[in-house]
Amino acid sequence: MNIEDLEIELKDYEVSFLGLTENTAQEVADILAKYKARVLVAGPVKQIELAYTIKKHKTAFFAYFQFQSLPEAIKPLSDELSMKTDISRFLVVTPPIKKAIERNREKPFDATQDKSKETEPRAEEKISRAPEILSNELLEQKLEEILQ
Repeated sequence: MNIEDLEIELKDYEVSFLGLTENTAQEVADILAKYKARVLVAGPVKQIELAYTIKKHKTAFFAYFQFQSLPEAIKPLSDELSMKTDISRFLVVTPPIKKAIERNREKPFDATQDKSKETEPRAEEKISRAPEILSNELLEQKLEEILQ
């Protein structure tokens, strides 16, 4: 198996975790290296306040790594992360696939579309003008015409 075959089999993953110390990120990086994962992005380590206590701690250090690895290595990697006592919580996911959206900014001219627009009345023409103000006598005459 050469390097090109290995490139094809690698999948993208992301591991995010809560650690009890700042050094937890280095420990996770060492575990990733042990399973021959290639780290693409290492997120910053930030101390956060937890919404509820986890293992009697109110704060934790959050960090994440985006990496490439063989799919077979994820289960043992996950098992080893769960055995570490200074990792409160962790999650290994596959990031969503980014789809390239092509936008067609210039549409070809279609004469049939242009003609249909001309036959339809414009929005301005659809709005009728306000009726003229009629006197009481004229209103009575109109009512009589309608009732007859």
